[in-house]
Amino acid sequence: MTVEEQIYREAEKRKTELVELVQKLVRIDSPSGDQKSLSEIGEVLAGEMRETGLSVNLIEAEQGLTNVIGRYEGSEDAPRLLFNGHTDVVPVQNRDVWEADPFGAEIIDGRIYGRGACDMKGGLVAMIIAARVVLSLFPEYRGNLILTATVDEEIGGFKGMKYIVDQGISADMGIVCEPSDFMITNVCKGLLWLRLKTKGKSAHGSMPEKGINAIYKLSKILTMLEGYTFSVPHHEMLGSPTINVGCIKGGTKPNMIPDRCESEIDVRYLPSQTHQDVIEELEKKINELKREDSQIEAELELIRYRTSVEINKDEPVITLVADALRRVTGKEPQYKGMPSPGDSEYLIRAGIPSVMFGPGSEQLCHVDNEWISVDDLVTGVKIYALIMVNSQPH
Repeated sequence: MTVEEQIYREAEKRKTELVELVQKLVRIDSPSGDQKSLSEIGEVLAGEMRETGLSVNLIEAEQGLTNVIGRYEGSEDAPRLLFNGHTDVVPVQNRDVWEADPFGAEIIDGRIYGRGACDMKGGLVAMIIAARVVLSLFPEYRGNLILTATVDEEIGGFKGMKYIVDQGISADMGIVCEPSDFMITNVCKGLLWLRLKTKGKSAHGSMPEKGINAIYKLSKILTMLEGYTFSVPHHEMLGSPTINVGCIKGGTKPNMIPDRCESEIDVRYLPSQTHQDVIEELEKKINELKREDSQIEAELELIRYRTSVEINKDEPVITLVADALRRVTGKEPQYKGMPSPGDSEYLIRAGIPSVMFGPGSEQLCHVDNEWISVDDLVTGVKIYALIMVNSQPH
């Protein structure tokens, strides 16, 4: 029996084990920032990693926000292969529209239903079971594995993946097991949030000539931003940058000329841009409006940003993933970009070439009646296990 056949058979044998662990995690409602549930789920995963044969460390940026790092050390000649999954989930907004209990992890027609089943407790469990398959089959395994289960990805990962990267974790390549329909995500748009403020002059509402209406001044800028095209070439996978005015507030009463108005803006930008490039381009356009209307007094404030990242298709991590995908599914790899950065951003910025690649569909993330298929989970285990085996020195 070939190595591949052994892996496939062992993955099928562990299907019940795989499903039960996904169900166990889905039944723990673990919203971002919730110390009690994230600590609980961290302890569960630490135990699972130890049972797999990994040495385990728990790292917390804040008490209760438990990041789990499991390591297996093989040959010094083998690359260090890091897998990642996040333990937090987005909230359930309306239980009434769910066909099953969002935290019941019920199996219906071969699908596990529940919040976090797809995004991404399924992928998280698949990477652990894959390591278990490999280490149980091959006692002399010579690869180097780092399995990470991190918090707070849904709100930026600042106390999760970013924190453990800042603490000095290192690897030669990384796979973030986000749902991607088994497409290789090697490029992501950056995220930039800005606050745009205008200042006017207060006056009585019946005498607008005595004041400067900050809402009107802001509206001129927002009209310019609507449909704005950034001065960068189209990206073959990501398209063009986007801009969205997501909220606005200003004024006090209808009978007063408002002297303040502000809006918050979301920009998704390309690898060819930095967040500072975006800010400078927008400030230039605002200054052009100021020259047309000397009463516009406006400023942009940075709220937060995430970097746009891209790795080349000839990186060793992509070669490993693509080869395993072909062997397990018989399909040629497909590539795609993401409109927002995930935890792979922090790895790539730390010099660890990484992709997002995993079971489940991104179309099922954050939706009512979220689910992941059991067949996809088993396929994920097979692919991850084969990647682990193939990462060994030949």
